[in-house]
Amino acid sequence: MKKTIKGKNYNTEYDSEMVASYLSVIDGWCRTRYYVYRKKSTGEFFEYTKPNSWGEGEDIELLSDEKGEEIVKMVKAGYEYFYTAMMSNAKTLKKGYVMWGTEDDDPWSKKAARKRAEERKKEKEEQEKKAAEVKEEVKSDKLWGASHWGVLEITGCSEGYEFNKFDGKPLDSGKVGKVVFHKINMRIVNNDFKENKGSNGWYKYHTNLVMPAGSDKKDVKKALFGLMDEVKKEYGELDAVVKDGVFLAPPKNKKIMNALWGKVDSWNENMCF
Repeated sequence: MKKTIKGKNYNTEYDSEMVASYLSVIDGWCRTRYYVYRKKSTGEFFEYTKPNSWGEGEDIELLSDEKGEEIVKMVKAGYEYFYTAMMSNAKTLKKGYVMWGTEDDDPWSKKAARKRAEERKKEKEEQEKKAAEVKEEVKSDKLWGASHWGVLEITGCSEGYEFNKFDGKPLDSGKVGKVVFHKINMRIVNNDFKENKGSNGWYKYHTNLVMPAGSDKKDVKKALFGLMDEVKKEYGELDAVVKDGVFLAPPKNKKIMNALWGKVDSWNENMCF
C-alpha cells in the first residue's frame, strides 16, 4: 500500500523495510495486526494496518522516532501482543459501552514487566529445585541406575562428500577421490526411550566420518559404532541422560564422548594419510 501524508509518499513496497509487527487486542476479541516500517531514504517510521475485525480498511499512519524505536525494541524482546483497552459498562454515558484501559492491561508497562520478571524468577527457582531433587534421587537410587542407561543413536547421515584437504593439509594424491566424508547427527537417549517410560529428551551431537568412496550409510553406522564399542570396553555403558523430564548431564558421558571424538579423529587421520 502507498499513501501521501503532508506531501510525502510512504509505500510498503518501495523505499521501506518492515522492522517489526505486533498484534493489538481490544477486549480479547477485536484484533488488529500492525506492521512497522522504516523509510530507507529518510529513516522515518510508519505503521501499516490491514483490515481488522471491526471492518476498518487498511491504512498507513506516521510514527514518531521515539514510538517507532520503542515498538521495535519491545517486539525484539518478545512482547508481540499489545492489549490496548477493555470493554466496560458505562451507565453514565448515552452509549452502552466506553473504551478504557489500565496499566494492568498493557503487557508493555513497567508494572507488567516487573510481574513477568517475578514469575520467571519463581518458575526458574522451582525448576532448579526439582532438578536438584531428581539428581539426588538418581544418586541414591542404585536400582534405578542399574535399569536405566544411555544409548547412542544415529539420527541422520549424509551422502559422502568428496574433498581434497583435511585439517588444512592436502590429501595424499592417491587418496583424492578415493575417500569421502559423511556428516553424522547423533543423540543419546535412555535405554527405554522408545517405550516412552519417562525418557522424554536427549543430547544431540554432530561429527564427520571419513570413509572409502562408495560406502553407504550402513557402512558408516557400522564403523562409528565399532569405534564406540572400543570406547565402551574402557568406560562401560553410557549413563542415563534424563529422568522425570530433568536432564542429568552425567560426567561419565562427557568422558565417553570425548574418547569417541578422539577415536573418530584418529580414524579420519588414518583414512586421509
